[in-house]
Amino acid sequence: MLGISSKIPERLPDEMEGFARLIERTKWKFAWTYARTYPHEYMTKALCSSEDHARIIDCIERYGVIERFGDSHRKYFYFEERKYWHMGEPDSEDSEKWPNVINRTWVDVRCHAANVNHRWTAEEVELQTRLWEIQLEKSTDRPKSDTP
Repeated sequence: MLGISSKIPERLPDEMEGFARLIERTKWKFAWTYARTYPHEYMTKALCSSEDHARIIDCIERYGVIERFGDSHRKYFYFEERKYWHMGEPDSEDSEKWPNVINRTWVDVRCHAANVNHRWTAEEVELQTRLWEIQLEKSTDRPKSDTP
């Protein structure tokens, strides 16, 4: 899986049972504004229960690994075939800084083709997939892709 297998815990703690159902019942939206650069999906507090929102943030904070993205570093929680991260400071005294947006992306960015293939031609999807891989190689510590 493109060099990230060491970041995914072999077995998550028992408290993680049910996390897949939580993720499944959450409404995720594809971030079209980032479709050509860093494809991902997102959700906000308005798209799920406050308990589910808090649990996802807790999992990111407890089980996430710190990784570089561009000039910043943040925690990413790897679960199944995706990684999750939030935008905000959950430990802040200022509630305005608490996370609202939670993002997720496929570890293998080629999976995002399913999000765009109904709007783009097959040739566009193929080219864009390679561009996604190049973007991630530049902005993260992700190893170079094996695809030609």
